[in-house]
Amino acid sequence: MAQNYYLGEARRVKSHREQLNKINHAYLYVRHSFKIAVYCELRQDQSNALKHYTQAYENLLQVRISDNNLNEIKTVAIIIAYKIWRINFLQNQPRESINHFKNHIDHFRGIAGHKELEFEQQAWLAQQYEIFAMLFEEAVAAGLSATQKEHPGFYFQQAGLHAQLRKKLSKESLESGIRPADEAPLNTPTGFYGQRPWRREKISMEPAAPAIESEEISYLKLVESKYEHCKRIISLLSRALVHFENQKSPGHKRRLMSTIALEHYEAGNFREAVRILHPLFWELRCDDWWSLLTNLLKEGLKASYMAGLRSDYFTIGAELCSVYSCLSKEEKERIFSNLLLILEGKQPLPEEGTKDSASSVWEAKSCVATIALNTVASLIDVRAAFQKNVYSCEEDVIVEVYLRNLTFVPLTVSRVAVTLSNPMYSEICQTSEPVVINTGQKEVKLTFSVHCSPADVGIGFSILSVSTFMGNLSGRYVLFHSEGFQAEEFSLLKISPELNAPRRPWNAYYVGEGMPQPTVEIRPRKAKVTLEFNHDQPALSKDWYPVTIYCINNESADIEAIELFVSPHLEKQPVGHYVRIASSLSSIEDSSSMKEITVKIPILKANSKSISQIFVESAMAGNVTVNVKVVYTIAIKRGNITLSCPSVSSYSTSMQVVDAFKAVSENKTIGFQPLSKVFLHQEFLLMCYIKANSQHSLTIKSCEFKSSDFEADSSSGTLKDLVINSDECATEVWALKPIKTRSYVGNGEICVTWMRKGSSSPYITSVIPLPSLSVDESPLDLKMEIPPQAFIRQPILAKVILKSLHNVSQKLRISMDSNDAFMFAGNKMMDLTIEPLATKTLTYNLYPLLAGYVALPTFRLSPVTVITESEIVWTPEFLSELVERSIPSHIYVLVWQTEDLSLIAEIAAHSWAVVYDVVCSEGKFYTCGNDGKIKMWSAKDWSLLKEIYSCDQILRKLVVHDGRLYAGDEKGEVHVINDTSNEYISKLELVEEIWDLKLKGNDIYSIRDRGLTISTLHDYGGVVKAVVRKSIDGSAPIALTKDLLCIKSRDGFTVDVWKDDNMNFSKVANLKAGDMIITSLNVSKDGLFLYGAGWDNTLFIWDLNEFTLKESIPLPGCANSIAVSDDGAVFVGGSNGFLVKLQM
Repeated sequence: MAQNYYLGEARRVKSHREQLNKINHAYLYVRHSFKIAVYCELRQDQSNALKHYTQAYENLLQVRISDNNLNEIKTVAIIIAYKIWRINFLQNQPRESINHFKNHIDHFRGIAGHKELEFEQQAWLAQQYEIFAMLFEEAVAAGLSATQKEHPGFYFQQAGLHAQLRKKLSKESLESGIRPADEAPLNTPTGFYGQRPWRREKISMEPAAPAIESEEISYLKLVESKYEHCKRIISLLSRALVHFENQKSPGHKRRLMSTIALEHYEAGNFREAVRILHPLFWELRCDDWWSLLTNLLKEGLKASYMAGLRSDYFTIGAELCSVYSCLSKEEKERIFSNLLLILEGKQPLPEEGTKDSASSVWEAKSCVATIALNTVASLIDVRAAFQKNVYSCEEDVIVEVYLRNLTFVPLTVSRVAVTLSNPMYSEICQTSEPVVINTGQKEVKLTFSVHCSPADVGIGFSILSVSTFMGNLSGRYVLFHSEGFQAEEFSLLKISPELNAPRRPWNAYYVGEGMPQPTVEIRPRKAKVTLEFNHDQPALSKDWYPVTIYCINNESADIEAIELFVSPHLEKQPVGHYVRIASSLSSIEDSSSMKEITVKIPILKANSKSISQIFVESAMAGNVTVNVKVVYTIAIKRGNITLSCPSVSSYSTSMQVVDAFKAVSENKTIGFQPLSKVFLHQEFLLMCYIKANSQHSLTIKSCEFKSSDFEADSSSGTLKDLVINSDECATEVWALKPIKTRSYVGNGEICVTWMRKGSSSPYITSVIPLPSLSVDESPLDLKMEIPPQAFIRQPILAKVILKSLHNVSQKLRISMDSNDAFMFAGNKMMDLTIEPLATKTLTYNLYPLLAGYVALPTFRLSPVTVITESEIVWTPEFLSELVERSIPSHIYVLVWQTEDLSLIAEIAAHSWAVVYDVVCSEGKFYTCGNDGKIKMWSAKDWSLLKEIYSCDQILRKLVVHDGRLYAGDEKGEVHVINDTSNEYISKLELVEEIWDLKLKGNDIYSIRDRGLTISTLHDYGGVVKAVVRKSIDGSAPIALTKDLLCIKSRDGFTVDVWKDDNMNFSKVANLKAGDMIITSLNVSKDGLFLYGAGWDNTLFIWDLNEFTLKESIPLPGCANSIAVSDDGAVFVGGSNGFLVKLQM
C-alpha cells in the first residue's frame, strides 16, 4: 500500500514537472527531480532513485550562479551528491561514486564567493571530503575492499588539509578587522538551506545592501575566529591515520603524525605533542632521514620546554648537539649552553617562538635525565665487550669499554659503571676518577679485569648494561644508559654514508679476531692428560669390539679420581641403528640402554700411564666415532689463593664397522634350475651363499631357516661348528614347501649364530632377511622319477607322476617328442582324464644314443578344454610352465667303457647341448658351440681357464695355426685370435657358411656343401685380411697333405683328390668306398694315407700314392669325427657316443 502511494506521488510530481519551463522554473526542476528520487528511494527502487538524483544534480548545475544563490546552490549540491554517492556505494559501484565526487569537487572548487569569506570555501571543501570519506568508510566496513592506492584515509587527509587552509585563511581575514558586536542584526533563521540572513528569499541578481552585508560578513569572521580549528584538524587527520596504518603506508603515517603533533603544539597540548613525536624520532633514525629528524627534534624541543618536561628536553637537546644533527654550529652551541644551565640548576633560555616555562621544574636536585643510547644518537657513544669470547677458569676476564665523543666540545664523564649478570663482579667494573673524552675520531678505552671463580665454569656471565654519568653525582647529573650488547645490535643506528661523521662500526673499535660478544663462556682448564687408542679394525656389526685406552699423565703432580666419560657420537641414524658401549664383557647383559659409561681411574702418578679397556657394539655397518671426555680436579695457585680448578679434555676415535657376512639367496627347482615363482605344497630349493666379509676368521655355530609361510624338512642347516676365513663362501641348502597362498609372502630369514674365532665374547646371531616370493595355488602336482645319470646304449626307466590337487576333473593331452639323443618306448601321445585328488603314473623306457649332457625327449602337457574354476586356470601356458618347472630337461649320458678306452673326465663345456669342435694347443684346448662362445680349458686338470670370445653366431670350426686361433661361424666369417695372449686380432669375411676349415702356410681353405674357397692371408700391421684365390667344386669335409687336396664330392659318396702345384689345381683321383654319404676325412701324419668314414658305419683307408682302397674296418655306428695322434693312432667318434681307437 505504501509503495503504491509513493508511486502515485512520484507520478503526480512528474506530471507537474512536465508543465514547467527550465528557463523560468530552474529551481523547481531541481526540486521536482529530487522529490521523485526521494519517493523512489522510499519505494526501495534504488536504480530509479539514483537516476532522478542524478537528473536533479545535473539540473542544479545548469542554474546560473551568483553571490546571492551561491551558498544555497552549494548546500543543495552536497545534499544531492550525498544521495548519489551513498546509493552507488550501496550498489557496490565505488568507482562511479569516486568519479562523481571528483567531478563534484572540480566543478565547485573554483567557485569561492565573497573574497573576505574564502575560509567558507575551504570549510565547504573539507566538509565534502569528510562526508565522502565517511560514506567510503561505511562501505569498507560493509565488505568493500580498499586498496593502498584508494581508501578512506586519503579523503580524510584531504579534509584535514582543507581544514588547515581554512585556519590559515581565517587568520588572514582577522587581520582586516571584525565587527565588535557579538550578534548580527539579521541573524535569524530563513527557513531555507543555504540562504544568507541578509539575502532572505532573494532569487534575483541584485546585490544586497552594502552596509548590511559588511556587518554580516564581519560577524561571520568573528564567529570563525572562535572556532576550534586545531581540534577539527586533529580529528580529521586522526581518522585518516587509522586507515593508513591498516594499509601499511609508513610514509603517509609519519606525515600525518607530524602534522597532528604540530597541531597539538599550536593548540597548547605540549605534552601530547611530545608523546606523538617520540615514535617518529625512532623511525626517522632507523631510515637515516636526519634532515627531517632535525626539524622534528626542534619542534619537540620547543614542546618539551613549554611543557616543562626536563628529561625530554635534555634528551632531545643532546641529540640535536650530536654530529648527526643538521643544525648549524651556532644553534648547537646555544642548545648545549642550555643543557649546561640545566646541569647547573638554572632555567634554560626560551626557545625561539616560545614563552618562559615554569622555573621550579628546572631547579630540582636529582637525575636530570636518563638517556638510552640504544635508541638515541646522543652526546657520546658507548660500546662494551669482552676481549675474548672464551676464557679458561684459570685466566682473568678482560672487559673493554669504548667511549666516543659525538659533539663539538670535550666532555667529562663523572663515572662509568659496567653491570654484569653476576652481581659480585659489578663493583669491580667501574671507574673511580672522571674521564675526559676529547672531540674527533679518537675513542677512550677503559679496561676492567675480573678474576672469575671456578663456580662460573659452564655458566659464564654477560654484560647487561653500561652506565655513564655526566655532571655532579651529588647534585644534578645525567645518566647515559647502554644495554643489549648483542652482535646484531652493535650498530645501534643505521647511519647513511653521505654524512660527514657516520657512526663507526665495531671494527673501528675492536682490534681482535672476529666480532666481539657481550657474553663470555668460562670453560674448564684444559686437562694435561693424553689419551691413546689401540684397536684392530674393522669391527663387525653386533660384535663387541675391544678398544684399549692408554691414559698418560702430563701434569707435574699426581691426579686423583680421574673420570673418563665414554659415549658414541650419534648424528642422524637410520631406524633400528644403535651403538652400545660396555666397560667389560661381564656387564654386557645389562647394557641395553647403555649410551654412556664412566671409567674411573683412582689415582695416576705424574708422568705415568694407565690402561683401560672398553667394548663397543654397533647394530649396523658404517663408521662409528666414540668420544671420550677426561674430567678431573687439580689444585692451582692464583697469587696467594689456591683454587680447585676443574680440568677437561675431549678425545675421539673412529672405527669402521662392516657386516660379518654378505648373503645371497637363490630359489631353484628340485633339479637345480632357476625359479621365479613357486606353487602351494610343491617343493623347491632355497640356496643361500654366505661369504665372510671379515679379515678375522669366523666360527659359525649354527645356521637356521625361520619362516611361518614355508615348511622345511629341517630348519637347521648343515653348517655347524664351521670356521670360514676371509673371502671364503659357505653354501647352505633347504628344501622348502609353501603352506600359504598369497600374492607375495615373506621368504623368511636365515639366522646365523657366529663369533670371531678365539674371542671370549658370547655368540652373535645375525639375521639375514630373504626377499619375498610369489606363491600361487597349483591344481596339479607333476614330477618325474629318473636316474641321475645314464650310460650310452643302456636303457633307463623314467616315471611321470601326475597328482590332482583340486576338486575339478580335467582331461589332459600328454605327448613326448623324440630327439636324436634318445629312443624311447611308451605313450607318445594320449588323452588322460585326471579325477579330483587322483594320482596317475606314466612309464617310459629311454635308450640313450649320444653321450654328454644331452636333452631328454620333450614331455608336453596341454588341456583338451580350458576350465576356469576359482582362479585356477588350466591353460596351455600354465601347463607348459608346470612341465618346465617339474620335469628335468637334460641328463648326463656317460660313454660305455671298452677294454682299450676308459672315461677320464666329463666336462659340461657349454650351456647349450651342441659342441661343434674341439682343438688342442700346448697344454690347453679350445671348445666352441652353438652358443657363440669360445672357451679355453686346462689339459691337466680339465678346469675352465677362461672364456676368450663370444659372438651372436653359431661357431662350427676351430683351427690353431701359426700362433693363431681361427674360428669359423655359420655367417661365413672367420674370427682370428692370438693363441698366446687370447687377444682378438681381426675378422675375415669369406664367401659361405663355414662347415670345415683348414690352413696351409698363408692359405686358408673354407668349404660348405657347394664349393671350396681358397684365400690367401695378408697381414697389414697386425690386421689380417683374406684375398680369394681359387674356387673348386666340392663339399665338406676337407683333408690336406703337403701337395694334395682331398674333399668330398658334391654328391657326398666319393672323395675328389686334387694336385696342388702352386695354386694350379688338377684332379688326380676320385676315391669311392661304400654306398652311403661320407661324413669325416683325415690324413695320417706322414701324408701317405687318407681316412674316411660315413653313414655306412665303416672306416675306409686309402693309399694316396696309388689312390686305392687299402682296408675297411667296421665301426659301432656312424662316425662324425676322425683324429690322428702323433704316434699314428686313429680315433673315431660317433654321434651315438662311441669312441674307437685304432693302432696302425
